[in-house]
Amino acid sequence: MKDIDFLKSLVLTDTTIDEVTRETSGSFMDMAGLPPFVRVLFTIRPSPVSCIRAEIWLPDDWNGIFLGTGNGGMAGGIAYGALGAFLPFGYAVVNTDMGTSGDPARGIGQPDVWEDFLCRSTHGMTVIGKKILRAYYEKNETLSYFFGASTGGNQAMILAQRYPEDYDGIIGGVPANNRTFIHTYFVWNFVHLHGSDRKPLFMEEQICAITALAVRFFQNRGDGMPGDNFITYPNQTEDVIRDFLRFLREERPDFTDLQLEALHAVYSGPVNPETGRRIYNGMPIGSEKFGGGIRECQWEECPFFLPYRWVFGRDFTPYDFDVHRDLETFSRHLSPLMNANNPDLRSFRDHGGKLLFYSGSADPCVPYPDAWRFMERIQAEMGGFAETAKFCQYYLLPGMDHGAGGDGANDFRGADGSMLLDVLRRWREEDAVPEKMLAVRHEEGVRVWERLIYPLGSAAFPGGNRPPVCDNDYLTR
Repeated sequence: MKDIDFLKSLVLTDTTIDEVTRETSGSFMDMAGLPPFVRVLFTIRPSPVSCIRAEIWLPDDWNGIFLGTGNGGMAGGIAYGALGAFLPFGYAVVNTDMGTSGDPARGIGQPDVWEDFLCRSTHGMTVIGKKILRAYYEKNETLSYFFGASTGGNQAMILAQRYPEDYDGIIGGVPANNRTFIHTYFVWNFVHLHGSDRKPLFMEEQICAITALAVRFFQNRGDGMPGDNFITYPNQTEDVIRDFLRFLREERPDFTDLQLEALHAVYSGPVNPETGRRIYNGMPIGSEKFGGGIRECQWEECPFFLPYRWVFGRDFTPYDFDVHRDLETFSRHLSPLMNANNPDLRSFRDHGGKLLFYSGSADPCVPYPDAWRFMERIQAEMGGFAETAKFCQYYLLPGMDHGAGGDGANDFRGADGSMLLDVLRRWREEDAVPEKMLAVRHEEGVRVWERLIYPLGSAAFPGGNRPPVCDNDYLTR
């Protein structure tokens, strides 16, 4: 058995090796079925206040591929589920806490922590992870891939735009790449979904009823396939929003004017009241009951509010936030570090990189119109759909919420049923450009339905590529 002690004494820039252990099958965190592997814990400190923790798992039966994996939310720990999901397939896998372990509030007034969170942590785990891998196996990886969703999708976009040579292929699920304005979206929803007494406006039964009635409203409009209990995608223009609220009032006369006004604000999205400029798109109609929707926005604490405290201080609250006064300050500090909105992917393309990203039409946490508009900007920058589709594609999964839930699709596969990472690998390694994919619904381990879906820009994309409402000019920041 290969000696591992030498890994403890590796000399790596701004990095310490904290622990090296050999894990036997199933011995780590009761993850049954894991093959034997070497676990290496390391900490990267690119600045005096930095503390970026990461782990790389090195399987005995390595397939030659280095796989970076993403985190979620504000991170704060290693995403062990992501590591454990791919290790059995022979991948050497790495993950980072993104520098927010311990007390995330230590980022208050600390730009180095802000930069660590989405830039230096992901790039650092990649660079150092590869050095550890090469030292252990005594050879280089053949190719490198990255797979992340939500915050991991944000990491994916950061990598493709700012570190185009780190990975040969990238999957970015439900990408939170327009990061600072997603946080603003949550503040907007939180404030509007609480009354003047700061109590929640909607009960659980009402939230579920809104989603059910939304499906009926859009089915009556001819959206989606007969029998679907979800919305393919809600193209919510201002007229559609007002029509739905009238429908809701008719079906549920118990809803108050205050509740309907709150829904209008949430569906329309945050707007600067002084200038009238749209800041971000609204919550998709039909997504209200899912993760990141009305329920979470009515919690006692505003979801994902930490970055505001990083900039404005520990005592800052959502009710203190002034859209006109504070947004520019917030954006000026964090957008250059946290957002990934550059459509110029030439460096990634020229490196041979392939990028596949996707959203769910019922995702209230990272609403799909943002990614849709970003894909349109990429296509405009990179020569149109046909040229862009050779290396970058975007898919919208009908009825999926934030990740792999919702009442519609809860799985995303190649058209032949293959796993998503295998699709990416064939694209990169065999130039097998995907022309369509499968949206799949599983219930209790049984495949209930599946349907072909097509990339945005394709003539087969549903609805003739009708654009959703997301006309804010903050998207370019």
